[in-house]
Amino acid sequence: MNSNEILFVGDSSIGKSSLIYNYLNNTENRLDKAEIPKLIENCSKNIKFTKAKKTVELDLKIFDSINDSKFDYILNLLINKCNIILLCFSIGAKKTSFDNIKSYWIQKIYQNRENNKDKKRIILVGLQKDLRYDLSIDLDNIVNKNDGMSLSKEINAIDYIECSSKTGENIDLVFESAALNLLKYNKKKGKAPKNSSLTDLANDNDCCIIC
Repeated sequence: MNSNEILFVGDSSIGKSSLIYNYLNNTENRLDKAEIPKLIENCSKNIKFTKAKKTVELDLKIFDSINDSKFDYILNLLINKCNIILLCFSIGAKKTSFDNIKSYWIQKIYQNRENNKDKKRIILVGLQKDLRYDLSIDLDNIVNKNDGMSLSKEINAIDYIECSSKTGENIDLVFESAALNLLKYNKKKGKAPKNSSLTDLANDNDCCIIC
C-alpha cells in the first residue's frame, strides 16, 4: 500500500478542491470558480523542497473528498486508508465549517480509524484566509488566528496552517507539512523512505512546520 497518501476533508464549498487544483497546476486565482472541479477524486504529485538544508522529495497521492451521504462509505474507507488527514474549514466564508470541526468531523475521523489512539495525524487547515480582510464580510463570520490555534491544540493536530488559494499564501506550506509529517509517521511505523536525505531529516527535532 502507498504510505504517502493524504486526504482533505471538511464541509462542502469551503475551497478544498480549489486549494488542491491551484497547487497541482501552480495556479494562483487564475481560474474562474466555475472552471475548478467540484471534486478532485485523487491525483499524484512529486513534491520537492528544502528543509533544514536537506532536500525532501517524495510522491504524494492526494485524495479530495465531498461531504455527501452518497459517498460516505468511500470517505470512511479513505479516513482509514490515508496516513495524513488535512481537516479544513473556511476562515471567512462559512463559520459553521469551523464549528463543525469539533461537532462532526473530528468525531467522524476517530470513529473510522482502526487505531483510535493514533491522534497525531491531523493537520488543521484554515482556507480562504484572504476573506479575513474582506470588509464586506460580517465580523461574526470570521475565524481569527487565535481561535484556529486553540482548536488545533484541542483536537491534538500536528500542525495548523492558514492559507489562501486566491493569493497563493501558504499553499506550498500545506503540502510541505503533509510531506514532512508523512515522513515522521512512516519512520515511526518502520516504513523506510526511499530517499536517504528524508531519513536524516526525520531525526531532526524541528521537522514540523507551524504557521
